[in-house]
Amino acid sequence: MALEQRLQGRDGSLRWTRQYLSLARHPQPPGDLVVVLLENIEEAKAREQTIFRQANFDALTGLPNRNLYRDRLEQALLRAQRESRAVYVLFLDLDGFKEVNDIHGHDLGDEVLIEAEGRIRRAMRTNDTVARFGGDEFVALIEGAESPLVVERVADALLSALRQPFHARGNALRLSASIGIAAYPSDGETVDELLRMADTAMYSAKNGGRDRMRFYSPQMESRARHVAALKAGLERALAQGEFELHLQPVIALPEERVRGAEVLLRWRDPQRGFVSPAEFVPVAEASGQIRRIGAWALREGARLATEAGRRWGTGFRLAINVSASQFGDPALHDWLDEHRAALPHLTIEVTESVWMADSPSSLGWLQRVREGGGWVALDDFGTGYSSLAYLLRTPVDELKVDKRFTDHVGTGGPSERIVTAVLEIAEALHARVVVEGVETATQLAFLRPHAPLDVQGFYYARPMPWTEFVAYVERTGVVDG
Repeated sequence: MALEQRLQGRDGSLRWTRQYLSLARHPQPPGDLVVVLLENIEEAKAREQTIFRQANFDALTGLPNRNLYRDRLEQALLRAQRESRAVYVLFLDLDGFKEVNDIHGHDLGDEVLIEAEGRIRRAMRTNDTVARFGGDEFVALIEGAESPLVVERVADALLSALRQPFHARGNALRLSASIGIAAYPSDGETVDELLRMADTAMYSAKNGGRDRMRFYSPQMESRARHVAALKAGLERALAQGEFELHLQPVIALPEERVRGAEVLLRWRDPQRGFVSPAEFVPVAEASGQIRRIGAWALREGARLATEAGRRWGTGFRLAINVSASQFGDPALHDWLDEHRAALPHLTIEVTESVWMADSPSSLGWLQRVREGGGWVALDDFGTGYSSLAYLLRTPVDELKVDKRFTDHVGTGGPSERIVTAVLEIAEALHARVVVEGVETATQLAFLRPHAPLDVQGFYYARPMPWTEFVAYVERTGVVDG
């Protein structure tokens, strides 16, 4: 017979032992004896515990992993069935975390995840289960909630906790969360059903604008199928060459001639025709397909820029946006080496999230662009978490005024003062300005007295294929210098 037990040693420490007991018969007094053999199994128990933790807990955060969460949810569903009560599954995904990894690297990303885990646990109730499924996906289990309002309050607490800035290695990072909620038994009766419904609701929250929570509803299934179809369509589009680049002219004031163009991605689906970038770009970014799509756009954009320079001179530039997700791709450096001749005809547009990240890898790549004769433009200036100090530390060649400000110029409102201030900042930095979204004569009348500057918008031209763009430039003329 064997018995496992922790025994205290002479030094006071407790050690796991396995005790083997056997009966030894003896004809003389004191008679039969019980023989006990002790085996030290402390190391075996430690290995056993390590294997258990590896199988059931997340190595980074110490939270339960997918396996343990599924087991706990299964037990919760059995209790709920016996007691006729609800169980709620919360699926949480961090908004913007992929950009943190791409720009700052995975080590800093891990620090953010550890901080997020602490905030999530503190926002949950004491008896709730929180698990990490991997990446930036966390899942919670709520039992004993008197009503959906209790769950909604928990979700609101999570959203509030995760929208506060994350401070890591001198960076103030602003993230948020999207939360999907599914309930037993109304939304599903099995572990797989509830996880799928909560995941569907989470994507509905993310597609609805992020930083919000949504309870599952059957109508979300059609949206989930639509997103899945878009992902499959994007794969086909890459394989079969369905993407196109269209160009929207950038007009110099006061000359009203063409200085260059912004290169814009378009997808011509064989069945649906053109699919709006607002519809497919968020899906491509969430799925990671944006890297391959962006790589194609950069290659094709460099080819068009070289042709534009040949036709209209070195002062003519095409602007191409590079997303934050692409900055984690080593292929960007290969692109620079292969297309160095195109750089004098290119402007690389980046958002403030890339600029303010102050990542040596991303800023180093942008510096290589400038050293090769390319320009760097700060897109959507003033719409993020701007810090003017970064403009002093890292040179920028161009500021782009977002359409949200342009929409209201000419009305006497605060947008006019904001646009004027941006123009003054650009002048102080010796940077050019492109005002986007110019669509009316009223907007143009406000901007004319501030010339020289560049404008872009439907008032002059919509984005167009290359052949139409060539005809437009030949008809309108190119600005000198």
